[in-house]
Amino acid sequence: MEYPECSVSYSIDRFGAVNDGVTKNTPAIQRALDACADAGGGTVEIPAGTWRTGAFFLKSHTRLFLHPGSIVLGTGDKADYVNPENERFLHALVNAYRAENVSITGYGSIDGFGKIWQDEFRVWHAQHQGRGDALGIRKGRPLRPQLIRFEQCRDIRLLGFTAQNSAAWNIHLLMCEDVIADGLRILNPEHSLNTDGLNPQSCRNVRITNCHISVGDDCICMKAGLPDRHYGACENITVVNCTFGTGHGAIVFGNELNGMVRNLTVANCACYGTYRGIRFKERRGLGGGVENAVFSGFVMRDVAYPIVIDMYNYDLEEDRNAHPVDESTPTIRNLIFSNIIATGAKKGPHFVGLPESPVSDVFLITSMIESENGMICRDVDGMTCRSVQIRPKQGLPLLCESTRNIDCDELLPVAEGEVDAYTGKYMDT
Repeated sequence: MEYPECSVSYSIDRFGAVNDGVTKNTPAIQRALDACADAGGGTVEIPAGTWRTGAFFLKSHTRLFLHPGSIVLGTGDKADYVNPENERFLHALVNAYRAENVSITGYGSIDGFGKIWQDEFRVWHAQHQGRGDALGIRKGRPLRPQLIRFEQCRDIRLLGFTAQNSAAWNIHLLMCEDVIADGLRILNPEHSLNTDGLNPQSCRNVRITNCHISVGDDCICMKAGLPDRHYGACENITVVNCTFGTGHGAIVFGNELNGMVRNLTVANCACYGTYRGIRFKERRGLGGGVENAVFSGFVMRDVAYPIVIDMYNYDLEEDRNAHPVDESTPTIRNLIFSNIIATGAKKGPHFVGLPESPVSDVFLITSMIESENGMICRDVDGMTCRSVQIRPKQGLPLLCESTRNIDCDELLPVAEGEVDAYTGKYMDT
């Protein structure tokens, strides 16, 4: 792994920072970053030790370098993250806004001190039976800082360090371009709430390689817009040579999709104990969707649901009748799944579209899935399966309802029938 060279360096201890794990070093760290930016750019160094801080901001042509043994440790005080321009959100611990050529590199850690925030949020979450966010219930929700947030930035490098114990999302990229995330470890406790690993939202040209992610929510989640805001498409995303531990899903789309996620390649990845492998979260009312995605070489062990496409996300509606098609109708199309190997699954692949907008043009090739129950398709138009083995312990390998243009070879027999008995409730986390 090569880091970009910077001619001038600024160590935060020279600006008054103290590595005792107690002193708030926010002003000292920001002074070092500002001095670096004012000089035209360079490297701000975090020496070995524990450096407690609130929110700080990187600027253009600046590299934050974390020496081995260094820990940038957040605080549990909301006052250290106040966002005066938007009281609905706190700043992240590490921020960049409209910056270019900005990077975080090295072998240290950025730690969000998440437990104190999680304990408060868990009380609120329990009051809403775990469905508050899904149902859009925000009233009284405790604010929590993300760990790293880059907004409207370009030429970003995130290399080598560990991101851990975030109070909310670990790394959030919003409307960014030309991003490389390589060799990261992103870690949160298994049952921490809404602690997504790395979320590109309405970004372009993102490459995520050689990372290990094990968190309490989605590991990598592609988003495009918000229910009430249009940020544009999320496109040209590559995920290669990554491993995934705990999490609600390894590679996830949504649920904030009022734009399209398109042109995605995922290759040579592995999941161990992740709840879902590849998951599409869609529903009526937002529009948007996913198109042109390739998943090749994915090994999953003890992943309950290897592939889940369900356009009734969160079971918020029972209406299975066709609705008029308009700008709020979601779309999922042009997907390739090849060399998917899954063992220890509860269900085979799960493809459920809408009557008015079927999941369309899917290729499932040279794959083997061992599961308790078989594969289902409902409201799918155009699926080709070649050299695919679905090995359920009970039931049929593939059951279809309201499908068209399903073409499978002799390894995957197709049966027509009611699929509800095979769907069950999998949205239990």
